[in-house]
Amino acid sequence: MKDYAGPERRRFVRVPFIFPVKYTVVEDEEKTEYHALSDNLSEGGIKIICMNDVQEGCEILLRFSLPTSEGIVDIACRGKVVWYKESSKRRFCGVQFVKVNEEDQLVLRNFVKKILEFRGIE
Repeated sequence: MKDYAGPERRRFVRVPFIFPVKYTVVEDEEKTEYHALSDNLSEGGIKIICMNDVQEGCEILLRFSLPTSEGIVDIACRGKVVWYKESSKRRFCGVQFVKVNEEDQLVLRNFVKKILEFRGIE
């Protein structure tokens, strides 16, 4: 059987970009802040490299910064962990954004667009 080689079935285009991410688990009464690195980003979500276990299905509050033509913009949003994978060396999770304010959504959209333009993919 041949592997599927068609376009991704995602709503938003992902771009690889590594930057620090902080998050807290919504259900965590202690509100422990965890540190991670992004692996890729889209208008609709983010893949992060975690330093700790994250439960699939949990909601998290994310904080990260993105460069723009006006300077660095801080993004704060709510996401849901839609998948989690662990290997011998790394832990990854996919987070779907579930609540992003309009201004931050515009920053995400423009950031992805600029990265695609920079890479010659429009």
